[in-house]
Amino acid sequence: MYLFDFFKNIFKRGNIGILIYLLLNTFIIVAVLSGGFSSWQGILFGIGAYVLSLVIALSPIGEWILRRQTGCKKIKDQQVLSRLEPLFREVYEKAKITTPELHNRIKMFMSDDDEPNAFATGRRTVCVTRGLLNYSDEQIKGVLAHEFGHLAHKDTDAILVSGKPLPKQEGYIYILLNKPRGYVTTLSDEKGRPNAAQLVADCGVRVYPVGRLDMDSEGLLLFTNDGAFANALMHPKQEVKKTYETWVTGYHPGGEVQLSRPVTLDGYTIRPPKVKLIRADGQKAKFLVTIHEGRNRQVRRMCEAAGMHCTRLRRVREGSLSLGDLPLGKWRYLTETEVKMLRE
Repeated sequence: MYLFDFFKNIFKRGNIGILIYLLLNTFIIVAVLSGGFSSWQGILFGIGAYVLSLVIALSPIGEWILRRQTGCKKIKDQQVLSRLEPLFREVYEKAKITTPELHNRIKMFMSDDDEPNAFATGRRTVCVTRGLLNYSDEQIKGVLAHEFGHLAHKDTDAILVSGKPLPKQEGYIYILLNKPRGYVTTLSDEKGRPNAAQLVADCGVRVYPVGRLDMDSEGLLLFTNDGAFANALMHPKQEVKKTYETWVTGYHPGGEVQLSRPVTLDGYTIRPPKVKLIRADGQKAKFLVTIHEGRNRQVRRMCEAAGMHCTRLRRVREGSLSLGDLPLGKWRYLTETEVKMLRE
């Protein structure tokens, strides 16, 4: 069955390059076994043919052949391109800081596969699947960072979304911070605003935020130096639930019902959030909102779509992990049980 499918598909137009490469290598093997390279001329010809096959495989032509084989094409949809290109460039540029030997002109392509993924089709090509569009920007960057690790020919944990290497040490640490408002979660900020990483600097190890929490929001934010753990937690397939205490103005009776309806953000319809009304006082109200995705300013934009304005946002839960009574601006280590439950 597999052999039949192979010969059935190999003669398709998109696989012509692979067919030529296969025939060239078959010719070399047959010539060696039959003694066709017994003379110096034959030996030199065989070496030349083999080198040519390697050049084809490792050249842009080889990458083009592999792109055709995997269905990766240039992204022509400007809405998709305008979203993905900045994320790709951010991860690429920061990865170059860690690994200068990365090729200077790596390009991004896309396949129509609905399974969220990214993979390299050569030293100069990263292909993302259309399925990634259903996930948050941070999750997409996590997947891209993982793939740049492959292109760097090193342990993929060595490149994070930050593009900076993990410190060489024996153990990993996992930290929960109660982030105050007014702190950004990016590792560098051109405006010089306070960075949440400064609040955990006294842990003695360089750690990195797992995901993000925008400057105007507060609450639970994880930090770690375990790249595999961070990438797994941010991967789109995980769909880690996040719960927020949400204060709004412009509340009206039934506002919680409207807020619990799925809305379309960045061309993607989110899963219905779980919304619980905690209290209401005229036009002011407080909700408990649980979401499955992590799109940029998602809860705030959901409130706007429901005709309300979010005045305060506090993340209190992520997956199995709860903020508890940890004081604002303080941090603590996760227990072994908490880390194990997050991995599951």
